[in-house]
Amino acid sequence: GGFAKDKVTLLKGSEATRERIREVLLDDFTDEQQVGPEDRVLVFFAGHGEQLPTPGTEKENSVGYLIPYDAKQDKTSSFLSHDILLSACNRIPAKHVLLLLDCCYSGWASLRGTKGTLLFEDATQNPVRQVIAAGAPGQKVADQYANSGHSPFTFFLLKALNSKLGQPDRSYLTASEIAVYLKRAIGEDPTAQQIPSWTDLSGSGDFVFEFHPPGEETVDSLGIPKEDSD
Repeated sequence: GGFAKDKVTLLKGSEATRERIREVLLDDFTDEQQVGPEDRVLVFFAGHGEQLPTPGTEKENSVGYLIPYDAKQDKTSSFLSHDILLSACNRIPAKHVLLLLDCCYSGWASLRGTKGTLLFEDATQNPVRQVIAAGAPGQKVADQYANSGHSPFTFFLLKALNSKLGQPDRSYLTASEIAVYLKRAIGEDPTAQQIPSWTDLSGSGDFVFEFHPPGEETVDSLGIPKEDSD
């Protein structure tokens, strides 16, 4: 997707604590010495999610949470709420920020905005904060798909990026294009039993995944490694 390996922050297993995730989101990604106004920031979370009801309200008003490695089941304070995640997005100085949430109940994060698509020129010129979630609001999602070693969300996400949505000569894909593909590919698969959701949290642009020949990766963006990265 055009991200240089030295711009990747990878937290796996015991490294993905609540405090460490908060440090990356609220300190590293908001540091203007690391992230500039023309950069892209991609946040990918694969793990557990939870929803908790707001007292005295309907289920639709439940609060969604990401579950970090060190979370305690009986302590909500050890969870990472979607509100913290979305608030961090607004503080990141990059032009484009995209959240990819592969966890149960991640669809709650997609209720905060409106979906839309743009021409490529408008997408790259205008700022945006976007989220693509593995399921609909309040929906559990699978963590295994067809013996692939991936969840349905990650399996089809990698398929989209690796195939460039069946157009190998393309030099870019937008988040909106990928979101439409994921909703169709996963939603129409009877074995998946989940429907991805997405939205624009703010702004009017579109996150762009760039594709470069080997050795020509960009060096001014933050993101996640491709499937074959170390």
